[in-house]
Amino acid sequence: MIPLVIYQRADKITIVFDKRVLGKIKQERKMTMKLSKTSILSLVLVTGFTMMAPQVGFAQSDPGENPVGESKAETTRVVENKAPKKISAFDSSGYDKVDVYWGRVPGISTYKVLMSKTKYGKYSALAKVKGNHYQVRGLVPGKKVYFKVASVLPDNYDGEFTIASVNTGNISKVASATPMLEAPRAKIFLKTGTKAQIKWTKVAGAGGYVVYKKSSSAGWNKVRTLRGRKLLQSHLKKKARHRYKIAAYRTVSGKRVFGKTAGKSIYVPRVLKKSTKTYSSTYQNRVLRIARSKLGSRYVYGASGPKRFDCSGFAYWVMKKAKVKRARFGRTTAQGIYYKFRRYNIGRKISKAQPGDLVMYGSRGCKRSIYHVAIYYGGGKIIHASTSGRRGCVKITRLYRRGNVAAIIRLPRMQ
Repeated sequence: MIPLVIYQRADKITIVFDKRVLGKIKQERKMTMKLSKTSILSLVLVTGFTMMAPQVGFAQSDPGENPVGESKAETTRVVENKAPKKISAFDSSGYDKVDVYWGRVPGISTYKVLMSKTKYGKYSALAKVKGNHYQVRGLVPGKKVYFKVASVLPDNYDGEFTIASVNTGNISKVASATPMLEAPRAKIFLKTGTKAQIKWTKVAGAGGYVVYKKSSSAGWNKVRTLRGRKLLQSHLKKKARHRYKIAAYRTVSGKRVFGKTAGKSIYVPRVLKKSTKTYSSTYQNRVLRIARSKLGSRYVYGASGPKRFDCSGFAYWVMKKAKVKRARFGRTTAQGIYYKFRRYNIGRKISKAQPGDLVMYGSRGCKRSIYHVAIYYGGGKIIHASTSGRRGCVKITRLYRRGNVAAIIRLPRMQ
């Protein structure tokens, strides 16, 4: 008997003959007909031709004999041409890109991605993709786009299998996305007194940036539009938190299209006056007395007392025993101490230093690379946990490498 497989797709029907029986040639022949009034007649004629095969001289084998001398059985695998599920679209890292993802359909390896500018408009094909992801490029920032994904049927013959497909609607639901400029990564810090410096990273495709500040009464107000990536804010209110956000924009067809925003806030405390604030002799004596009590204690990296110290651990232990008021001094590195108390920085001149001040050392005086902290002892000397000598320990030495002094921190008064 001649194997006959019917392969249906949309409005067409495909009939597959195995020519190994008809002509002993290992090939297949397809005959495709449109479903119409003649389809049934054609199918009947083909079936009749199959039944008449022994009468027209074609070889017919016995039931238990393989006509071509092979034992391979012809099987049929049904592939259900379903629509992909779980379709989603996201704006990518680029300002003109969108990533489309979808769920795979069993038996389907190829998919067609469709796009439209409106949800119910005409969808045009973008590409055929093998997999479940496609990145669309060259889109207009700020313009919403819509996507569908259609599964594409494979060839109807796959090795030893003849595939009979069932078409049940192969187009997915709609997913949408709006390509946008990325949000800049921003940071804000107090520079001096009531001045705050705002900086942010560069955004690809941005033509400029807009900085907003939040007001308790009027919401967000625009502060400035600029092309640079930093802004200095002066005369900030003390004992208050100030909130800012930055958005990048790009000019498209004469209009500004804004991207995502990045927000930052900063608290401005009651700032001590640099020139007039001095320590009382009681405070200085207390700090120096506590520091001198640990002279000779061994230096151990990461230690914070009471028997072993490193430089930041020694400063932390002394200030904790001296009970710093409102400073909330915590165990950290030398760089961390500077960042925590930089609002109390009185400059780099040693002539302004007083006993009890924290002397911060940085590479060539750089505040971003603080590597050592010491307590000013007076008379051009410091007391600190030092690594110099055969055995590092807490000692009093002359103030060395003055060019590397990055800041002098004068902490609030003691209790």
